[in-house]
Parts: sequence; C-alpha cells; structure tokens
Amino acid sequence: MGAVIPAKILGLEGQVIKDVVFNEESGWVRVICDRDRRRRPVDHRTGRRGSVNRLLRRTVLDVPLGGHRCEIEIEYAATFLSPGHVRVEHLSFVAPKARVTKRYARLIAGMARHMPISTVARHTGLSWDSVKAIECAHLAETMPIPRPQTLEGIRYLGVDEVARAKGQSYFTLVYDLSPGAGYGRILWVKEGRESAVLLEFLDALSQECAEGIEAVALDMGPAYIAAVRESLPDAAIVFDRFHVMQMFGKVIRDCRRAEFKAAKTLGDLTGQQPIKGSLWLLLSNRTTLKETDQGRLDQLLAQNQPLAFLYTKMPTTSCQPQISAVGNP
Repeated sequence: MGAVIPAKILGLEGQVIKDVVFNEESGWVRVICDRDRRRRPVDHRTGRRGSVNRLLRRTVLDVPLGGHRCEIEIEYAATFLSPGHVRVEHLSFVAPKARVTKRYARLIAGMARHMPISTVARHTGLSWDSVKAIECAHLAETMPIPRPQTLEGIRYLGVDEVARAKGQSYFTLVYDLSPGAGYGRILWVKEGRESAVLLEFLDALSQECAEGIEAVALDMGPAYIAAVRESLPDAAIVFDRFHVMQMFGKVIRDCRRAEFKAAKTLGDLTGQQPIKGSLWLLLSNRTTLKETDQGRLDQLLAQNQPLAFLYTKMPTTSCQPQISAVGNP
C-alpha cells in the first residue's frame, strides 16, 4: 500500500495530490494534483471573491524528488468575477511567467550565479532563454532597483558600461559608492551607453539629491563625461586606477615602440639593447622587482629620457586603489 503525501509537505497551496507516478524509462517523477474544491476562488489583484468559471490544467517543473527529475501536474480555476470579467487564479508556488515552481526558480538562479547559463540549461533540460528569463526575474525580485526620484543621501556615484552578447550590445550601470550599508547597490540599469541614457537617470534625481553628489566615478568614455558635466556641474569626475593605468600603459607601449624604431634607424645598438624586452619592467610595480631587474630598469631610464619622463608621471602601482580626479570647467 502506497503512502499518501499531503500537499502541504510539498508546499502546493490549494492543491490535493491524487497520484505520484514514476517513469522508470525516462527517470521522471510526475505528481498529479487536483484543485482543492473547498477553496473558493479569490482575485489576487483586488481581493474580490468569485466563482469557478472553468478548470484548467498545466504542468510545471519542480526540484528533483529523490534524485529524480520532477514535474507537477496542477489544476487551477479561471475565476468568474463579473460578466465579461474572468481572471486566471493565482498560484502562489508557481514562478510568474515560467513553467517552474518558485523553489526551482530559486535553485536555477542560484546555479546561474556560479556557472554559465548554457551549463545550467544543459543540467536542467531547459532552454537558454528560459534559464536567462528565470535568472532575470529572480534578480528583479530579490534586488529591486529603486526609482531615481526616490533616492536621497547619495554622495558618490559609480557609472560603468556592461557588454552583452559579446560586445554587440551595452547597458549603462549606475551604482552607489557612498560609504555605509548601501555601498555597491545598483541604482539604474538601462540599455545603451549614450550620453542620453545616463542623463535620463541624472535628470530624474531630486534637486536635493543631485546637489549632494560630490563625485562620480567613470571610465573614460566621453559620453558619460558630457552627461555628468551637464547634469552635475559641481560634482568631480573620477577615473578609477584600472582605466588610468590602462591608458597610461598604452602611452608607454607607443613611446617604447617609437624609441626602439628610432634607435634601430640610427643603428644605435647601445640604445636598442635596454629597450628590448623592457615593457614588463616599465609596467611592473618597482617594489616587487628583483635587484637585477631594478638595475636593468635604472639603466633604461638613465639612457632614454622620453621613457624616463613618462615613468616618473605614471600613477602608483601599489596595491592601494588610486583615483584621478578631473575638474569640471
């Protein structure tokens, strides 16, 4: 004699489990439910009570049961509220706009945090689009993004562009860098990386909030710089160390290449030798270099004035984060 599983144990509110079927060939467990006839339909939007117009059935995926993939066949009502007004009954345990339970959606979103979406899709048997939609819905529920008009007490903002689809599409991401509990929270996400995208956020801020912003951390994109200067003229524009060092590294590379070519053109073997293979010396933290490598670096800087000049102007390469502020005209 088989055991009866109460629906409450599985968290199937409003359902009555009628049967549990195991398909040995496919390895799937199927839980078959009927709607609890004692439950009167209620419109979840207005709280109005209605009557059952007709009964509908659907199948949703659930977390594995006993190590086997599980699907639940459920029955729910189309609720009659008034003539011409029929609304489908709300199912509290089913994820919105998805054919999975909420607990399975949480599991899928958790896996997507630590592995590629394609891997999660293969593991669960869902499509890539389904996994992505479940992850986005979970993030929207657990990390609600506030409306710009309601923000207050922000001193420092961070703005960055995030690539999607291998760089073919970009999003503008705005986050809070003010010290305190809200540090790092996302304030704004919108497709595009044009000046108008960031201006839409900045212009929506209240006057009090905008006037309280002291600095905005950006990459070196001219569109974002123009938006900040237009909307927050009193805020300092700050470049993080990563982008500063990235640009400075390019300048050193170009200068080193030009100096090597010039020495080669003049047939100056003495000038070529220190430059050859010296790029990593110029870009490394001097304090971490071996004594012999420091000697090579000193020799290069003593013989090549342009590289020596750039090296003295290079931002610090210590482990402490550094910033470079650009004054607004």
